Amino acid sequence: MKRKILTAIAAVFALGTALQAQPSIQEFKDVPKEYRPRVWWHWMNGNVTRDGIRKDLEWMDRAGIAGFHCFDANISTPQIVDQRLVYMTDAWKDAFNYALDVADSLGMEVTVASSPGWSITGGPWVTEEDAEKKIVWRELIIDGGTRYQGSLPEPYTNCGPYQDELGYPSDPDAYRWYEDLFVIAVRLPQEDTARILHSKVKSGFTVDYTIADHYPTPDTDDVVARKDVIDLTGKFKDGTLTWNVPEGRWKIFRFGWNLLGRKNGPASPEATGLEVDKLDADAVRRYYANYLGMYRDASGDRLGSVISHLMIDSYESGRGTWTRNMEQEFRKRRGYALRPWLPVLTGQIIGSAAESEAFLFDWRQTLGELMAENHYDVVNDILAPFGMKRHSEAHEERRAFVGDGMMVKRHADIPMSAFWVRYRAGWHDLYPGAEADLRESSSVAHIYGQNICAAESFTTNGMPGKWDGSWAYQCTPGMLKPAADAALAAGLNRFVILLCPPAGR
Repeated sequence: MKRKILTAIAAVFALGTALQAQPSIQEFKDVPKEYRPRVWWHWMNGNVTRDGIRKDLEWMDRAGIAGFHCFDANISTPQIVDQRLVYMTDAWKDAFNYALDVADSLGMEVTVASSPGWSITGGPWVTEEDAEKKIVWRELIIDGGTRYQGSLPEPYTNCGPYQDELGYPSDPDAYRWYEDLFVIAVRLPQEDTARILHSKVKSGFTVDYTIADHYPTPDTDDVVARKDVIDLTGKFKDGTLTWNVPEGRWKIFRFGWNLLGRKNGPASPEATGLEVDKLDADAVRRYYANYLGMYRDASGDRLGSVISHLMIDSYESGRGTWTRNMEQEFRKRRGYALRPWLPVLTGQIIGSAAESEAFLFDWRQTLGELMAENHYDVVNDILAPFGMKRHSEAHEERRAFVGDGMMVKRHADIPMSAFWVRYRAGWHDLYPGAEADLRESSSVAHIYGQNICAAESFTTNGMPGKWDGSWAYQCTPGMLKPAADAALAAGLNRFVILLCPPAGR
């Protein structure tokens, strides 16, 4: 019964996505492949069989599905098959290769995700040096007019005083890599009280929905003069600072970086590892060299032929705030030195409130540009030798990273969004925020010349209206039509439906 319902849904949406001007009657009867929906096909924790693969793909074909996005994932999924296929073992590769054979025989478009799990670019082959990084610090206040020779306290393993607020992983191993960067001193004004308003948001350590409502810091005389910022990095050796301290009261910042600690997921244990540094194009290239190399082997060298696309899902891997070449990148893009302004990231006001706010804007702009260019745009160059194309989501319904969602989708062959549905008294509508994501992707498609605006469609979680249990037997295409209509009105013209059971069920 469930499959009959899903087949009917797919048929309705296949017609809904044929959006050419004045389509012919024949096109309504036999919708061209370009306009038919795709689905997300999850291989859950190795619960895969050849029989399940064949049955799933043949059903998709009968339902009018034109292709699938294959994810290898896991959400505490128990073993339900006789032999669990561990990711990228010979047995897994054999099953994946068989899936490609079947898909190719049916003329189906095949897309693979950008990592195990659905977020986002990480795996056990990512080294600590190539993993996501964050800037960290620790402060020490001393009185001047004397010679200081002593150690400085090590930076916090999270972001200074915000360490308990940002929701970083609790695994101690996530923070074991650490390196000093700079030591900066500032002469404090008479008043250690004015601070940057909402500094953790403006510094990029966290994001929220309402940054536009975070007003600039008011003018104040309680600031550090620009001439009273001193770079002491050259005087700090082997954990010890030696400095003839001028008169006054000084705050010394010891800056460094360590791992953000985020891992890809939800993925099987064997496929889980650190997320790659999204701001470092070379690290991203090394990531894909490993990842695509595995799929080239698993597919019998069919990247670009049977496997035609890569899918980058919604961003869910935290906010990296440091990368190897950050100083050089900041100067190149903004035209001035980063180092003297670093204390502003901690909330300290330097020069004036307006100057410090301007620096924070430049800082966020740099983070956003590096994300767009080095994590997203570079993928086009990586895929080009294979003849593959790229789908890209971005923020989804929230501000997931410091940056512009349109910018990261600008060179995607198929810009994507996502919409979730919620059950409301016999019918479904979009979750709040979905329309903005849909309009973002359709705007990208208009501005940058792509002709397809796709979306992860009809996603839901364990709340009322979920895709399982008795509810699925009561669901009809008509109940989902309000959500589908709203998505189409926002610019969608290709549904990628999140409804398929895992292979092997």
